[in-house]
Amino acid sequence: MRVSADPQDPGYSPGLTGRGVKVFLDGVEQHSVVTADDELGLVVLYDVDENGRERMDGDMIRRINAQGAVRIELPYA
Repeated sequence: MRVSADPQDPGYSPGLTGRGVKVFLDGVEQHSVVTADDELGLVVLYDVDENGRERMDGDMIRRINAQGAVRIELPYA
């Protein structure tokens, strides 16, 4: 399954964004998730500093790609 908050992503899921979807990478819940794909083992995250502020590249928020065992929990599952 693939879920994404990015309208340009093929897994764009507007009905799920901010609705209690939880994403785990290697058993650890992730925050600031943009996209998660459990088949590819991919999580795309916004890059945030230790205070939770988003790091920017010009006017774009930096993104980090992380690989591992991905689990997506839907609020109604």
